[in-house]
Amino acid sequence: MTSKPSADPIRLQQGTSADLASRRVGVMNVYEDQPGVMVAQLAINDPATGQTQQVEVKAHDDVAIGAAHYRVVQIAAASGGNRGWLSLAPVTP
Repeated sequence: MTSKPSADPIRLQQGTSADLASRRVGVMNVYEDQPGVMVAQLAINDPATGQTQQVEVKAHDDVAIGAAHYRVVQIAAASGGNRGWLSLAPVTP
């Protein structure tokens, strides 16, 4: 059985952070790994322990953030003076 996104995607911009699933999630970098394949580097900080996990994700990857799971919907490179970004959608089992 495949899990499906359960809510509207959350957009995170490169160089910013947001609170998701009791974690602080920052987008450190967005780049093109191979022609047409975008990658985003995330820093996921657990404030309870002070530990930070670094994760690289591509479109359609699932990533665990705290007790929640998110699917990477889209990753976009910086262009025209705008920062790169990615969108994450919560998934349900």
